[in-house]
Amino acid sequence: MVGRLAVTYSAHIGWIAAAVLDSLFLLVLSLVIAREIVRGKNWRNLKVLIPLGVLLGANLLFHLEANISGMADYSKRMALAAIIAFILIIGGRIIPSFTRNWLVKFNPGRLPAAFGSFEKINLLVSMVTMVGWIALPEQMLVGFGFLIASVLLFVQLGRWAGTRTLGEPLVLILHVSYLFIPIGFLLIGLSILFPDTLLPVVGIHALGTGAIGGMILAVMMRASKGHTGKPLIMRKSDSLIYTALLLSVVLRVLSAFYPDSVSWLITLSGAFWITAFLGFSAAYGRSLLKSAA
Repeated sequence: MVGRLAVTYSAHIGWIAAAVLDSLFLLVLSLVIAREIVRGKNWRNLKVLIPLGVLLGANLLFHLEANISGMADYSKRMALAAIIAFILIIGGRIIPSFTRNWLVKFNPGRLPAAFGSFEKINLLVSMVTMVGWIALPEQMLVGFGFLIASVLLFVQLGRWAGTRTLGEPLVLILHVSYLFIPIGFLLIGLSILFPDTLLPVVGIHALGTGAIGGMILAVMMRASKGHTGKPLIMRKSDSLIYTALLLSVVLRVLSAFYPDSVSWLITLSGAFWITAFLGFSAAYGRSLLKSAA
């Protein structure tokens, strides 16, 4: 909240003070997570500090860019890449794990492939491509990199047996949310290779609203149920909440294809987005507050 207020009143306190105050949250969060990892000696989770550090750097770069040039291109790509990296790393662990747990209990048969060399290669290709995109967003080689990463991630999702979770949407929505990463990569890659046909913002919308928004909502639903003792099943209200988010994603992506209708499409997309997260607050807020008390 302090960061948001600092940016709002940056004209009065100066851009340097605004940048410092706006970056305190990510700095403190990094230190807290590092402390927990060290105390628990859970060294394999140290890697989550890398994208978090990149996100902190992107936040500082945003203020620097805005002050020097009035634009914030590099920092926005950097921040988006950092958050997608989080989903690739953490989602790559929890999605097959949750899927396996549900399938073992309710739908015996083919199980998700374990995190191995294939997933590590996918992660490396995705990371290198996004680094290239941050620095050289119009480079043809970066476009091909996105296409390769997209194909690899589509195959990876197939290895996770998501199609076998149709009986439990609470698990399925994790796969659907993750699916927007290869979709977004594909669209960004095509926009780089065919700039006169496709706008780069199409893929960015798929990543921002679909992958990031969808994964946040899907994980919040599951975690909230787990921490409040609710059954790990998707209720009708949950389905309506996630459907609202999907409608927001579709409309947001479509807005890039219909420039004459962009205003009302984005407005409607925003309305569905707000509906999804307000719906989550209404559905889970009371039980979360009661548990905290």
